[in-house]
Amino acid sequence: MYINFWYPMATSEELTDKPLQVKALGQDMVLWRGEDGVAKCVSNTCT
Repeated sequence: MYINFWYPMATSEELTDKPLQVKALGQDMVLWRGEDGVAKCVSNTCT
């Protein structure tokens, strides 16, 4: 894995205001689009 590198995890059409669970680079992540329209990504610690 390269640090400070962009990794695609979902298409723009897949990102809504509802959380989308993905597994990328061996990590569970949650993606969604915020109220400001910007894509968000955090580690999924709820699973």
